[in-house]
Amino acid sequence: MTVIVVISILIVMVFGVTTNFQRRADRANCVANLTNLYAAANVYIQHHGSWPQVDYKLLQTEERRYAEAWVDALKPCGTIHKNWLCPTIQRELGNPDMNNPKDMRIDYIANPFDDRMIAPFEFSNQPWFAERGDPHGEGNLVILTNGQILTLRDLIPKK
Repeated sequence: MTVIVVISILIVMVFGVTTNFQRRADRANCVANLTNLYAAANVYIQHHGSWPQVDYKLLQTEERRYAEAWVDALKPCGTIHKNWLCPTIQRELGNPDMNNPKDMRIDYIANPFDDRMIAPFEFSNQPWFAERGDPHGEGNLVILTNGQILTLRDLIPKK
């Protein structure tokens, strides 16, 4: 009986450590995704002379078309659909097939800048991309004009 209790305690401890490692790995993956989106957006701006002009209203009316438009806009600049997906959200949704058009989504929202080349660079604390929701429990991750990654909580001044 003592052996079973000890083994049970060890299993609980290992599960807690594994869960923590998974959570940290997912957050690191999100940081890498945001960095890839940032680099691709920079390439897009240099090549096209402006921020991608995706209709932001599609996010409220036709979210799948919004997602497709962003994936297609930055694909020639080196991103793939997986760069738009948070691993925590993907797992929580039951790992839907990201190649299935009916499951098309993105987990990072782009800021709707106008078509002036300078627009995305005007304000140093203006996020380019923000994580939807707070899947890691530390605040939504955002990437700023200079490539710095913060949480939304860190970005908004405390009163």
